[in-house]
Amino acid sequence: MGRAVIISEDRMGEQSGILLKLEAFAVFYRESRRPCVLIQLINTTPPDPVYQSRVEQRVAEINSEFPGLVQLMLEPLPFEDRFAYFAIASVYLNTVIRLGLDLAPLEYVISRGESSAVVISGDFHFAILSVQNSPARAVQCVERVSSTPFQYLRLRTALRDH
Repeated sequence: MGRAVIISEDRMGEQSGILLKLEAFAVFYRESRRPCVLIQLINTTPPDPVYQSRVEQRVAEINSEFPGLVQLMLEPLPFEDRFAYFAIASVYLNTVIRLGLDLAPLEYVISRGESSAVVISGDFHFAILSVQNSPARAVQCVERVSSTPFQYLRLRTALRDH
């Protein structure tokens, strides 16, 4: 069985929820031992240097315990490279909150083409748990979730079901 690729793209700042996501992901992995990897993309510059340092430190701690579990991509990627990462990912995870409309989840769904897509997004306080064949079907698949930015149980459920 291969490793599930979970892709996440956020801004590097306090409101991104990256540190909370990393902590939740480490707990998820510790409890489930599911073969997976989190690829964390950063989509804006300049980042908050203090927050970035804290994120880099937490990624290093997680990777020292579980080598290769988290990949942190600090430089924004060209459009084509982002779509290539999106195409191989099983789950798209976005924990940024209160920073306005983010089209990246839709770009992820489009990049999946005919493949099913799982999107977990704290920005809109909903999760698209199963979108198959077209972005238009996403409207039928929206399920309300709590307003907390991220709970690892959602991720565990999404990975278990797909």
